[in-house]
Amino acid sequence: MIQIDEGLNEYKEQYVISPKRLGVISDIHMKFHHKGAVITALEYLNDKSIDTLLLNGDVIDNYKISRHSKVKPKVREYADEIYAVREFISNLRKCFPTKKIIYKMGNHEDRFDLKISEKLPELEGLVSLAELLKLRENNIEVVESKQSIKAGHLNIIHGHEVYGGGEHVAYNFLNKLKENVLFSNFHRPQEVYGKLGFSRKSIGAWATGCLCQLQPDYMPFNKWEHGFAFVEFDGNDFEVENKKIINNKVR
Repeated sequence: MIQIDEGLNEYKEQYVISPKRLGVISDIHMKFHHKGAVITALEYLNDKSIDTLLLNGDVIDNYKISRHSKVKPKVREYADEIYAVREFISNLRKCFPTKKIIYKMGNHEDRFDLKISEKLPELEGLVSLAELLKLRENNIEVVESKQSIKAGHLNIIHGHEVYGGGEHVAYNFLNKLKENVLFSNFHRPQEVYGKLGFSRKSIGAWATGCLCQLQPDYMPFNKWEHGFAFVEFDGNDFEVENKKIINNKVR
């Protein structure tokens, strides 16, 4: 019998949640956030009496430790970014004192681990972004980067888990995954529906908008839009309200 070592298995089990009324916000990119859009989204979700709030990635921008050119290198220090997100998290917990809050790590959160791995590998395993942001101190659950979330028949990811995007990201994700999926990352609210194979099972894909500034220096002309999602569940079935925010009003 041939001998061979076990291969590395990096698959992450889905993070299962069972909400009744779920709010999903993402791509705040603090401190490049849009204050009006953030407040508008949270006030709407509070009025909807959500029981679970999902921060679906890229809450922090991690600008100062990114690989990209710093167009405004003197604008802020990295500590300022950390403190701003800490304050936001603390205020969020005060606004939703009894609700489940989940922080999903996105590709901008990944910048922290990448910097540690490249520049300070001795600290790997000793310090984490979740600890710096004091997430667990505020009773906030953490979902790892590249780990998907399962809520009934709906799968939720940040969006960096699937390669490619394109003009019609919702259609492309539905075509690639062939399951119900809600995601963020591309800053453009989109949705599309289809039928799955011979079963003719109805499936859909929903891309949510962002809550950051819409005209960053590095790409002032784009198709970004503010937005968020509200999802109501009836058992495993669900209904997505993929909302846009225009002039600080929910559409």
